[in-house]
Amino acid sequence: MGNRLTRILADPAEIDLRYSDDDLRLLRRASESERDRLREVARDGAPESRVPATLALARLGGAREVLAATLADDACTGLLADGIGALGESYPEYADVVAPWAVRVLGAIELPLRDSVSLELRGLAAACGELRIADAGPVLLRISRAADEPAYREAWPLDSVLFLAAAAKAWPVAEVSEEITDRFGPNPDDSDSHVVEAIGALAARGEPEVAEWALRWCAEKLLESHDENTHTFLFVEALAARGPDGASLLGWVVDQSPFRADAGVALKALAAVEPVEAHRYAVEEWLRFPSAAIEVLGELYQGRGTRRWSRSSTASRTVSPGRRVTATRPSPGSTRPRGPGRSPPRWSHSD
Repeated sequence: MGNRLTRILADPAEIDLRYSDDDLRLLRRASESERDRLREVARDGAPESRVPATLALARLGGAREVLAATLADDACTGLLADGIGALGESYPEYADVVAPWAVRVLGAIELPLRDSVSLELRGLAAACGELRIADAGPVLLRISRAADEPAYREAWPLDSVLFLAAAAKAWPVAEVSEEITDRFGPNPDDSDSHVVEAIGALAARGEPEVAEWALRWCAEKLLESHDENTHTFLFVEALAARGPDGASLLGWVVDQSPFRADAGVALKALAAVEPVEAHRYAVEEWLRFPSAAIEVLGELYQGRGTRRWSRSSTASRTVSPGRRVTATRPSPGSTRPRGPGRSPPRWSHSD
């Protein structure tokens, strides 16, 4: 551990913020004099060392002037574009200096596109989406449209949807929603992860008129799934993020899905936002998804979980601790027809 800290202080280019927080944890325990070494590199080092040193200090907090100075250095632009997403949850502290820089860098891309967008600028686009830099949304959408021109799309087919997904995550507004439906139709195919991410962002954070169709799309695609995969969790995360409105659609999926895996994932997400309804499903229909029902009931009774659903958590609230429930086999007439034939409930626009 000590050797690793010594190594990254001697050569900050080795700092890894992209794949783990291990180096950041070491730097948090560093002495003030050791951090001074990092500050020195962040002020005057070569770009390949200066950028990771700057981002590490920003993650540690209180590095506004250092970050602003590095952002202003054009020699650092490429490395920053590729690495700015490492700010993660620290981004709000620096939003007023990072957002204008990101817009300026993306806005410098010459349109119409003639050559492939660099990997670094693709990384910046993705970071704008993950960090929800709304000011970057319009320029990301313009780039996506330029990348959708036939000649460019034929040569580099992924760029258009990559920039579109970034725009949706950063700026989940009607203009982005209309672009998606204009380009892919009212019921887009869910085979492209970027399209799924874009619609999921609209569902989770868009205004009501934008989110309604996106939420229904997520619920319908979840109902059509038959196993757990990355898209399944994207659908469920978008629905769970919407609170009560998403809960009604999660309940519909639990009720209607003929597939054990997807009904179980939806049940666990439902427990985080509507525990009473999830409890009812887990007790009355446990034979359809026994593993998920056991997990949900166990966590509801023990009061474990978080306020927001994630892939590793189930419930955020509990049923009455003294309540005893006996799980019974449903009677033959108690189940309703399941499958994509039934329409999802109308959205109440409660938020």
